[in-house]
Amino acid sequence: MTLTNLVTEIKTIFETNKSNKLDEINNKLQEYSGDDWKTNLKYDPSRYTRNSVFKDDNCQIMIMCWPPNYVSPIHDHNNSECYNKLLDGSIIEKKFKIKNNDFTLLEESKIEKNDIIRINDEIGLHQIFNLDSKKYAVTLHLYVPAYDSTFIYKKESCNIKKIKVNLSTE
Repeated sequence: MTLTNLVTEIKTIFETNKSNKLDEINNKLQEYSGDDWKTNLKYDPSRYTRNSVFKDDNCQIMIMCWPPNYVSPIHDHNNSECYNKLLDGSIIEKKFKIKNNDFTLLEESKIEKNDIIRINDEIGLHQIFNLDSKKYAVTLHLYVPAYDSTFIYKKESCNIKKIKVNLSTE
């Protein structure tokens, strides 16, 4: 399955009246095993990049490139479901709950190639680590619905900041 086919399949899921759309999306992400994601990506050694694949009123699909030794801020997903499939490299995901400015680590998982993780604000916040010192990690993200801002959380200072989500490529 190509990225173009994946987008077509995802669009078709939203055109149906089925109640299990999120399960179907997860299944389609599992089916995707192409390498056509490797073209037209922007990499930045100082931060992760968001490379747009598709966006409409129902969802957004993008490919993120995580530089070596990169740690994302702890963040939410602004009431969206987030599916994340690892295409290359390996990452660590930490999931947190926050209550009264106290962060509780819920889970820490090592994510390997083709693994799919899911997060939403009900599950909690999360943080992504690329611990490889030489290699970028690359992830395919699908958000239902798309969003344009998120909150980042500073654990040390209990500071919360709303940020606009910017794309590296359109």
